[in-house]
This record gives sequence, C-alpha cells and structure tokens, in this order.
Amino acid sequence: MCDPHDQHEHEPTTATDPVMAASAHVTAPTYVPPAGLARDSPAKTAALDWIAEHTDRITGLNSEIWEHAELSLREWKSSLAEAAFLEQAGFQVEFGTAGFPTAFTATFSHGTGGPVLGFSGEYDALPGLSQHSGVGHHDPREYVHDPFAPGYGPGHGCGHCALGTAAAAAAAAVAQAAQRHQLPVTVRFFGSTAEENLIGKTYAVSQGVYDGLGAFLDWHPSTSNATGWRSSTAMTAVTFTFLGVAGHGGHALGNKSALDAAVMMATLSEFLREENLAPSGRLH
Repeated sequence: MCDPHDQHEHEPTTATDPVMAASAHVTAPTYVPPAGLARDSPAKTAALDWIAEHTDRITGLNSEIWEHAELSLREWKSSLAEAAFLEQAGFQVEFGTAGFPTAFTATFSHGTGGPVLGFSGEYDALPGLSQHSGVGHHDPREYVHDPFAPGYGPGHGCGHCALGTAAAAAAAAVAQAAQRHQLPVTVRFFGSTAEENLIGKTYAVSQGVYDGLGAFLDWHPSTSNATGWRSSTAMTAVTFTFLGVAGHGGHALGNKSALDAAVMMATLSEFLREENLAPSGRLH
C-alpha cells in the first residue's frame, strides 16, 4: 500500500511537466492580474457600433456556413464565404496558408508601427451531425442511404459556423475602428482548416504562420460567456495504413498480414505510452 505522505514523490513537477511549468506563474501567490485593460474608448465604441450596424451580414454568414456544413479539408464554400466577408471589410485575402487550399490569411494594415493582432477562425463541420437550424429536436437535413453504414450527413455540432463568423466580425470591427480613429494596427485573420482533425494549426505553427503577432485571439462557442487562461499539450493526428497479402496460416509463403502489423503497433504504442512519455504527454 502506498504511504499518503509519499504521494508528492510521484506527482509531476515543473521540472518534468512542461504544462505545469507554463502555468506555474498563474497560480503563484505573488501573481497580480492586470486591471483596466478593457476600459471604454472611442475606438472600442466604434468597433461595437460597426458590429451593431452589420448584424444582418454577420448572422447571415453564420447561417450560410451552417448550411454548407463542410467536413475538414473540404470547406470550399465556407472558406470562400468568410473570405468574401473580410474582403468587403477592406482585407487582403491570400489562400493556401501552410499549403492547405481551404485555409487563408486575411490582412488589414493601417499606419505603421502599431501592434499586429491575430484572430483565429474555424469553419469545419463534424460527420453525422446533420441538423436543420432552429429546431430543438433531432431533425437531420441529410440522410446517408448506405446499406452497409447508414447515417446522417455532416453538421456543426461544435459551432464552428459561429466561431469563424464571430472571429471574422471581430477582426473587421477592429480594422474599421482603427481606420476611423487613425490608429496604427495590422489585423490578421487566419481561416483555419481541419480543426476537427487537429492538423490545420499544427502545420501552420510548424511553418511560422503565426510568427510576429503581438496578440492572438481565439474563442469557442459554449453555453455561457466566460474568459480563461490555460495551457495544453500540442495535438496532431496521424493516419497509418497497413497493406498486406491475404493468406492461410497453413501456407507460410506469401502471407503478409496487415492485421498483425496493426496489432503489433497497438501493443508497442501501449509500451511507449507507459515507459517513454513525459507526464504531460498523451498518446491515443
């Protein structure tokens, strides 16, 4: 039986866990949160006014992306709709961020020497969550007539239609306020593909897409309004395909079992997780 007094010897520390090390200063007794950062200003009022004046366009964009409900890496219409919204607000749009056709970077610059502000937008849907808008019960828009795997079409269960739309509206509002009040700033909106597959931002980070930002704002739809700070491990998804030759166990020549390879990889992954990962690491 483990002695409770020895429990601290087995707990991760800031020396071995990067996540704990990154968040250690937040919980320190000496930490004093900054105040007065959200005070009212003419520019802030101008940004909020712009959002109020364009409510129909903003909610219309959200509804359009909801209807498209496009899966990761296939957000063709959704990304074009979001890019067009930002072009109308004075942004310069360039598609192909980090090599992905449905990812784009929209940039607005006013003056020189100001901060570089980044906004993150996502617009990919999830499989099997097709749903008519404004309906509080299960009411799919699309049924997949597959005799072997029947189901429903894609839908925005995570609210990425609202995520990308609100982020684009916020970026546009900041840009318009800066222009109206002659404030130097560069605003960059990153249309991120395949968030649900955990690959869009992974490649963007590896290629330095977010380098040079003074601040980067991201958010996610939820059941309540709140702010917070936390850190997490970086994530990436990898697909492995095992190819083999079917055969019978009584005939050893030519047999190359793909199933054996998959089973061996699963087993070795378990050992890797148990013995060779830092406390902060995850392998699913």
